[in-house]
Amino acid sequence: MRERKNIFRIARRGHSGDEDQLTELLAFLFQQEPGLLATWLRAIGVHVEVSEWHLRTQQPIANGRLDLELSVPGRALAVVESKLGTTTDFSQITKYIRYAKTVAGDELRAIVLLTQSHEPWPVGVEEEAGEDIRLILCRWQKLGDVIREHGDVLGQDFVEMLEGEGLVTPAPLTTDDWMAWHRGSEVLSRIWTLLNELRAVLETSAPAFKSASWGVGTGWIYRTLMFEDVHLGLGFAPNFHGLATGLALKSGTVPTHLGDDPLVFSFIYDPALPGVDCRQAAEAAISRASARLLVTGWSQYPIRVERAADILQAPHFDQQLGEAARFVVETAALFQRVGYAANVPIAIQE
Repeated sequence: MRERKNIFRIARRGHSGDEDQLTELLAFLFQQEPGLLATWLRAIGVHVEVSEWHLRTQQPIANGRLDLELSVPGRALAVVESKLGTTTDFSQITKYIRYAKTVAGDELRAIVLLTQSHEPWPVGVEEEAGEDIRLILCRWQKLGDVIREHGDVLGQDFVEMLEGEGLVTPAPLTTDDWMAWHRGSEVLSRIWTLLNELRAVLETSAPAFKSASWGVGTGWIYRTLMFEDVHLGLGFAPNFHGLATGLALKSGTVPTHLGDDPLVFSFIYDPALPGVDCRQAAEAAISRASARLLVTGWSQYPIRVERAADILQAPHFDQQLGEAARFVVETAALFQRVGYAANVPIAIQE
């Protein structure tokens, strides 16, 4: 039986860094597990006994909008401003304070700033809030701790997604984790060998081979073969998040067929293209090709991504090496058919 999918991690593919979407997912979690919302509010010092909070996201106000509004009409209001890597400023927070002062709330009117790291309120905010509006600072870590302790299955999935994005610290390492790492090191060793052997198979696939290089990170590993007129590459990633982080994916359609499975990716690059032309050529090739393709951010290489188990299926290592080489050449041919590096002859030499 295939393992259960984490809908939050799936939703975040291609949206890492998107604060608005993350807020929408948090609101969804609170709607599905309303007890979690009350528990979190109590944990940050909000003690308002209500049967149900009303949730609204992206609520328009004068000169702005609210990330998340929690309210009980006539009794309580909490405006949640969520931040990832960016911070806030006096102008933004004072808009929320002025809005909160127009809302009736006999028991509570508060602004909650949800941040990745500890951040103080901008200078002047506390004076603007006065005694009418309560100001509450909360880190994603605190929210994650509450959900981890009190959340059901959906809540644990949300925390797992936060862990993957570095917003909360992970659960403690266990014996199973150490054994998984051990097994993973064996897999990585075989992947390394496959990529190393790939050079001998492909260094005659295009004219004027020059050199080969490696790229290695916590979430990906790849090899690039550099020829005079083209670069070809092959790599692997344990999941889409590792790939998106490692290659700094910027644009393209996120492949929905990939699930959260280990991936193989291949790319082609035209070294004759300078600067902005490189990016434009890559994005044009992606738009003409397939939804299974993406564009990397660090060098604007157009890449093709597939499930590793769909590409490497042969029962022997040498046969899998052949499958990997064909994947690289077929990827290059796919992009060449839509006009990218179209004049470079690329083929496996038997």
